[in-house]
Amino acid sequence: MSSPGAASNEAPASGAPPPRSRPETRSARLSTSGTGGDDAAADDAELSGADMPQL
Repeated sequence: MSSPGAASNEAPASGAPPPRSRPETRSARLSTSGTGGDDAAADDAELSGADMPQL
């Protein structure tokens, strides 16, 4: 009973994950990659899709 209550308090009503988890995940990604630029470029290419094959 305590678990759901705490989760509800941390996560917004929309049901999205807690804001704390978001920044932490990003930080971990950058740390693993070693270079933030690389990660950003990969994310951009993935989102664009057409940019990746063009390059």
